[in-house]
Amino acid sequence: MRGPVETKVAAGGGAGALVSLLFGLAAQYGWFTPPSSSLTALAVTVLSFAAGWLAPHTTRLKPLTAGELAALDHVLAGAPAPPAGPATQEATPAP
Repeated sequence: MRGPVETKVAAGGGAGALVSLLFGLAAQYGWFTPPSSSLTALAVTVLSFAAGWLAPHTTRLKPLTAGELAALDHVLAGAPAPPAGPATQEATPAP
């Protein structure tokens, strides 16, 4: 099972791919003279970094507590869930 792609990784990769695509199309169709390979690499690096820095962080789920994990284990195993907490006994009033 694969989790979702981190938003910062996706933004950085997308920006790098977009710059590369733009310069490749410019070279193919003669829209403008693309810069040298070192300047292209610098542009890809800077724009990928900026896009990754500006992208929001991927949200994380809070970790499950020990009680929630135990209840989940029982549900997955088909057994009845354990009690939610320690058994409470009503205190008898003092004489």
